[in-house]
Amino acid sequence: MPTTKYTKKLPKHHSVPVVRGKFDYWVPIEDIREDEANSDIYNYDSVTDIAHSIAKDGLEHCPMVWKNSTDLVSGHSRYRAFLSKGYTHLPVVEYEDERPSSEYERIKRLHVSNMYREIKFPDRYRGIKRARDAYLNETGRLIGDDEMNEILSDWRVKRGDWNIMEEMRQKYPKFYNQVLSGEMGVRDAYKQATQKKAKMRMAKDMSNLLNKADVNYLVSSICQTIEGVKTLDTGIIGLGNTFNPLSIADQNFYSNVIHTTACSYMAHKLNSFTDFADDWRITDNQNIYHDVWSGEDDTGIEIKTHQCGMGETPRWTPKRFKEGYHLLIATSKPNNRGEIESIFIGFGKLTESCVKMINGGKVEIIPEKLWELHQKGEFEVWKGKMSMDNDGKISFKHALTTK
Repeated sequence: MPTTKYTKKLPKHHSVPVVRGKFDYWVPIEDIREDEANSDIYNYDSVTDIAHSIAKDGLEHCPMVWKNSTDLVSGHSRYRAFLSKGYTHLPVVEYEDERPSSEYERIKRLHVSNMYREIKFPDRYRGIKRARDAYLNETGRLIGDDEMNEILSDWRVKRGDWNIMEEMRQKYPKFYNQVLSGEMGVRDAYKQATQKKAKMRMAKDMSNLLNKADVNYLVSSICQTIEGVKTLDTGIIGLGNTFNPLSIADQNFYSNVIHTTACSYMAHKLNSFTDFADDWRITDNQNIYHDVWSGEDDTGIEIKTHQCGMGETPRWTPKRFKEGYHLLIATSKPNNRGEIESIFIGFGKLTESCVKMINGGKVEIIPEKLWELHQKGEFEVWKGKMSMDNDGKISFKHALTTK
């Protein structure tokens, strides 16, 4: 590296932050070259935060370049942070070795240089794939099992997870890409990709199912059930004293109570209609595709509940989504008297396009999709209101349960 151009002495007109760490040279920012393999492996999500930190507190650890070059060994995100702030020079540490011509060897070095980072699975997978491809390109032969296992070990990826990703790349590209984007974990994605899709029974038309009075009875049933379990005094301390064992029950408990009440109400109500069979019942786990269903009508309903504040957007997150009729209920959390003060209820036929993948192998129902169906009259709002603001954000307004 010519010291006439790259020295510790900055030119008269320059813009740099405070540098607290040790370095060998200042290099004009336009002379720095990134390693394309690094960009293919690692993401740059943290550049904005790094830039803010450098501007505020200075640069602690300086980027590293190969000997006698301006090619980065490590510090690509810090380099991009300098670019974003308009700094003119980058302080660098010169590595002891010159840049290898072998990409396979450079990837090894890139990985070692990034060991301090929190490397997520997508980056690890991309690093292994790039190393494997480089080996093939440079040697003309496939990498052996022992060498592959060594690479997997270096990048701390299990052989089983690597095999799963390779299978999904070939058979399930949608789920493969969701892992690479960080939307899903590799095991959760594979489970979703390979599990047998549940098919809801939808032979019977369920539109305009309940009238206003029916819905009010449903709300009343939910409220009365919650108030009842909230005030149960069944714990006996002794000498005639009792305590309330349900007063500290968690949110899941009340969601389960609401869910069971809604299932029981819907089964009972459908059995009372002359247009439907009288065999509607709650699932007994023999029919895992429906919460409430009828064999004779060949139709079922999924019921999902969520507790949230009036100003919050409900999050309905089925563990196993099934296309078909869904009854969605959002309620406020019970107050100290065991009362649910507000509620939202919607009903409609949902498809796979209405959900998105989230962590834990679950899916989440997308509010915007519910709005689209609502605008077409395919998602009925039985209690409460839906609206869209000027920014395209969907709002759910609960109705008071006392009305």
